[in-house]
Amino acid sequence: MKYSFFGTCANDYDQFYKCLETMVSQKLMPTQIVLINSGDKDIKNEILKIINRQSIELLYFKIKIPRVNALNLAIENIKTKYSFRFDTRTRFSKDYAEKALNILKDKLIDARVVGGVPEIISPSNNFQSVLCSSIMKRAYLFFYPSHRKIGFDGYSASVYLGCFETYLIKKIKYRETQTLISEDSLIIKDFMDLGYKTYISSSIKVSYVSRDSFFNLLKLFNTYGYCRANTIFSS
Repeated sequence: MKYSFFGTCANDYDQFYKCLETMVSQKLMPTQIVLINSGDKDIKNEILKIINRQSIELLYFKIKIPRVNALNLAIENIKTKYSFRFDTRTRFSKDYAEKALNILKDKLIDARVVGGVPEIISPSNNFQSVLCSSIMKRAYLFFYPSHRKIGFDGYSASVYLGCFETYLIKKIKYRETQTLISEDSLIIKDFMDLGYKTYISSSIKVSYVSRDSFFNLLKLFNTYGYCRANTIFSS
């Protein structure tokens, strides 16, 4: 069962390296890692050191383009049957890929996109970081629907990041609109509009590292607050 991780990075290199370590620590190793680096530094050598001679093909592009364009460039170059998106703040459990592939192949579930509910974790133990992660976890702040609650299993109109069959994501692709809905939510909507099922499993363990300061958290709210609201209303 060959699969690839794909995603983008824009100067948040320290977070990306930690994410990468969880990708190369999978029980079932990826065949490819595809990264579009839109930041200032060339980090190819650092990535190769982390991969450390494992039989993983690195496809690395250093080009400054918008994120949606970068994601589509990444998927155009994937050669494996399955494709898993990453975010630099994502941390994958060791059996993430194995569990996701098992569910994608489950004919009873019959889903074309699968994922897990991310557990919000603090980047450090200082007061501000812990408080920021606690704020992000609060259901009343983000109006959490059931598919954003740890332990949820079922079909969903929203899937964090997503694990895909490559031929379908290449056909559908990411897009963005003027209305504030994230590209992740849009692609799930596009899959569903075409009649494909999207599914969340509690067995797919994944974490998200929250912001470490009130200022950065407020920036996140400003950027994604309306996205979250529109996503909830549209789902």
